[in-house]
Amino acid sequence: MAIIKTGTERLADGRLKKLYEVHLFADMGDNTFTDALELSGARGLWVTCEGASALFFIPPVNQSTGEPLTTTSDYHGMGAGNVAGSFLAPDSDVPGFILGDAIPPYLCIKQNGGASKDVTVLVTY
Repeated sequence: MAIIKTGTERLADGRLKKLYEVHLFADMGDNTFTDALELSGARGLWVTCEGASALFFIPPVNQSTGEPLTTTSDYHGMGAGNVAGSFLAPDSDVPGFILGDAIPPYLCIKQNGGASKDVTVLVTY
């Protein structure tokens, strides 16, 4: 994973406010997961998967460290009824998104397009 761009704004008191991040997961194999993205404070998430579809998964969190676990068999898919809010997984024709209250603290994306594809994630704050 690579953060390829971060946008910031300098506030009147001199602090930097994060506006967005762009993450690129290059050449992801079929049925592979991205690393967990930490999304605290995010307001929106947009995902494109180079001519393929992808699914959103929420990794469980280690109770003592608060870090996401990496055992993919324990991931929970964001299917209907699992999460309140607005989301749509990307397919070959449209980007996916997660908005507002539907944004989990951590997210993994599973690329299932049949071949290696690039997955690009734009997180807005």
